[in-house]
Amino acid sequence: MSFKGDLSDTRTVVEIYEQVKEYPVEYPVNNAGFGEFGYFQNTDLKKELEMISLNISALTTLTKYFVKDMVARGHGRILNVGSNGSFFSCAQMAVYCVTKNYVLAFSEALSVELEKTGVTVTCLCPGPTKSGFQKAAHNENSRLVKGKKLPSSVEVAEFGYKVMMKGKMTAIHGLNTRFEIFLRRFAPRKLTAKTVMFKMREDLVLM
Repeated sequence: MSFKGDLSDTRTVVEIYEQVKEYPVEYPVNNAGFGEFGYFQNTDLKKELEMISLNISALTTLTKYFVKDMVARGHGRILNVGSNGSFFSCAQMAVYCVTKNYVLAFSEALSVELEKTGVTVTCLCPGPTKSGFQKAAHNENSRLVKGKKLPSSVEVAEFGYKVMMKGKMTAIHGLNTRFEIFLRRFAPRKLTAKTVMFKMREDLVLM
């Protein structure tokens, strides 16, 4: 079964739920999302508002509908896809990282709320992954990804699935990603934001 539609439009999100609600959806994965690279004063506001609608509103709406059904049944697992950017303020991807901050905090809060209901929520937070994301976000040439060997989407998806099935709150993929997130706890917020911007800069790409 497949459906086509613009998930940045809440009406489409509701229509999709209406078409699948008769089936017992056990493992919904909220993976749809996109980013935009560039200085905020230069980026496209319309695209950023669509990003907020897709990355936040669609995910929240689908989770709302599915979680009610799951709690009523007493079982189910939800996987929300965040990012390593969920833990940072990302200069040059400011709006994107804010949406992923939301996904992480939202998922963690629900995970606690749903304890003892038989329903779990996991937030998958991968680092840069080999996919179409970089091209769509226009940051293929940033030193964060240029010339790097990135994990495949399949590898990240399998990791997320395994962690979701264990019912854990957060799934951080990759040793480097986990290490960077760990170090963030000890660094001033401004320094962290500047470090992220340094990694994003295209003029510092190392080949």
